[in-house]
Amino acid sequence: MKKIISYLTILLVLLLPFACVEDNFEEFIADETEELPSTLEDFEKVLAALQDSVFNDVSGVCNVQNNEGGTFRTKYGSIITISEDAFDINGCNSCSNDFEIEVTYIELHTIEELIRFYKPTVSNGFPLVSGGVIKFEAKVGDEIVYLRDGVSINVKFPINDDTQFQNSMELFEGELIANPSTVEDSIYNWEPIPQENPEFGDVAITELDSLSDILFYDFNVDSYEWINCDAFYNFPDNQLTDIKLVLPEAFSYTNTIVYLYFTEENTVMQLYYDNDSFTAKNIPIGYKAKIVGISTTKDDNDNPVYWLSKIDEFSIESGLSLTTDPEEVTEEEVENFIKSI
Repeated sequence: MKKIISYLTILLVLLLPFACVEDNFEEFIADETEELPSTLEDFEKVLAALQDSVFNDVSGVCNVQNNEGGTFRTKYGSIITISEDAFDINGCNSCSNDFEIEVTYIELHTIEELIRFYKPTVSNGFPLVSGGVIKFEAKVGDEIVYLRDGVSINVKFPINDDTQFQNSMELFEGELIANPSTVEDSIYNWEPIPQENPEFGDVAITELDSLSDILFYDFNVDSYEWINCDAFYNFPDNQLTDIKLVLPEAFSYTNTIVYLYFTEENTVMQLYYDNDSFTAKNIPIGYKAKIVGISTTKDDNDNPVYWLSKIDEFSIESGLSLTTDPEEVTEEEVENFIKSI
């Protein structure tokens, strides 16, 4: 995919006054496996391992004096701007006149990262094209401090890939919701955040400088929830279809997660178990996609056994029903495959 970063833009970003630093983020995202449906509890170890290997690639800490604020550059090239006196320090026992706030972030931008962190890009059953996902937390010592009412953190995600949905981005908040339609007890969902300015939307397209050729998705975040900058496909119903994947009987919703991901757009959907097959709905016809299923079972000694179910690139057609046999693999091979996406 075409990169549009120029030497001038790189120089401008490097000249930002602060850069976020690396740290150990296990405590920050330790609760992410808790967002799994209870029917997939066996996957906590699998996902924890997949996340652990990339913690430092997707996370950082921005140290900021509350009375000064600051602008920071992330490892991905995103820009985070925190205004002065952004945080509500009333009642903060750890805060003093010269205290420093640690603002921790996680940002996800690729199919690989979205899969590792169990963040399929689906809103109320419909697929999304993701421009990036971010989550914040701010602390003084061990004490969480929150943004003041009406104050936001400004985020700029670099637009590194051409997409026809670039001007249709909006903001979504992540949540685990009840799932009445299939046997899984809950699913991960992105709920649209009501727009404060419907005329212009809440995601702008901006640039650092008129001489620069890099563009950014520019938006504000006022919570510590997962926030996704996404667009709907908005295809009519006659251009949408369902896809089914049939696996052997031993592989079901209790031991298998199945993802469908597009090869030309930043979209990943989870297939849910329904009537002895895994199903994804409302998929736009004509796109190229791949499917991967990750399974874990037990051997006779109660040790974990890992499996991969793979469907190579195919064109999405109406009413597709696919089948494949899972391949027994090692945990390292699961990691290497996800890394290759």
